[in-house]
Amino acid sequence: MAQMIPAQLPADGPSIPASERIIFQQCAQQLGSEWLVLHSVHWLARTGGRAHDGEADFIIAHPQHGVLVLEVKGGVIQRDQASGQWRSTDRGGVAHLIKDPFEQAERMMYRLRDKLLATTTTMGYHWRLARAVAFPDIVVGATALGPAAPRALIIDSSDLNTLAEAINRAFKASPGSGAGPGSAGIQALRDLLKPPLKLARLGLAREMLAQEQVFLDLTQQQYRLLDFLGGHRRVAIDGVAGSGKTLLALEQARRLATQGFRVLFTCFNKALAGWAREQLTAQLGPQMAQVTVNNYHDLAADIMNRAGIPAPDLGQLMGDDLSHYFNNVVPEQFIDALDTVTDRF
Repeated sequence: MAQMIPAQLPADGPSIPASERIIFQQCAQQLGSEWLVLHSVHWLARTGGRAHDGEADFIIAHPQHGVLVLEVKGGVIQRDQASGQWRSTDRGGVAHLIKDPFEQAERMMYRLRDKLLATTTTMGYHWRLARAVAFPDIVVGATALGPAAPRALIIDSSDLNTLAEAINRAFKASPGSGAGPGSAGIQALRDLLKPPLKLARLGLAREMLAQEQVFLDLTQQQYRLLDFLGGHRRVAIDGVAGSGKTLLALEQARRLATQGFRVLFTCFNKALAGWAREQLTAQLGPQMAQVTVNNYHDLAADIMNRAGIPAPDLGQLMGDDLSHYFNNVVPEQFIDALDTVTDRF
């Protein structure tokens, strides 16, 4: 049985299409233990100094063959030869416009390549990459889907009982040569895209002083949030006190720093910023050079100072004057300073 991550799909996950469940089940049953199958993968990649979102329905990896990016489309698939537009018709007979799945799979294959080559833990391996598209609800047969959609890169319903053969066919039809990254490379890929499901957290308040480390199992919701954070540049997470927002933020900061990104962790409370700095320093070691941790007002003061914007003597400000300075003057001057200071995270 293949190494499946997650080990199984939630039974009550209506957002997971039936087409992906079929592919997941067949991978688990047909592929051997040397195969690694990652479902619903998200990552951030950098190309030319710019960050890009990356995602794949499945990433299927093997120590010798390499890494396959698989895009899955359910329903009855149609492609308009004149316009090149793709459609998927669901069981209710409703047609939906969809993106070109072959272009999508190829684009994500190259974004994954950029990610692997830019990350310290994976850049030293040889990555043979391939892509394919699965249409598990239909038989493609000899139907022509265009020059960018050769039959060798298609897994249809007739291939479901011989999935390993179809995956190997896609590897042979994709560009690149040589062997895959080996077992160590596959483990590095797994650690990068689907890190372990436990986070280390030091006790808060006075318990924090004892530096007693407690391991917290992630809830399914927290894990989904971390997975989601891995592939999106702008995310807002809301939750009540104690729901784990700071824990998730620290873990995301740690992950991004280990992937080579410059990271800013900022919060309003000065004590919390100091605690966060200690935790990240302990976990990251030398890689902490990638991370800046500051509370909001100290961050603003630092940027304004570097921009040459003078600060008043706060000891001379009292009552309403002090409130006006922090509530009105600082935000405006902070924004002005950002036009001068080129730090970006």
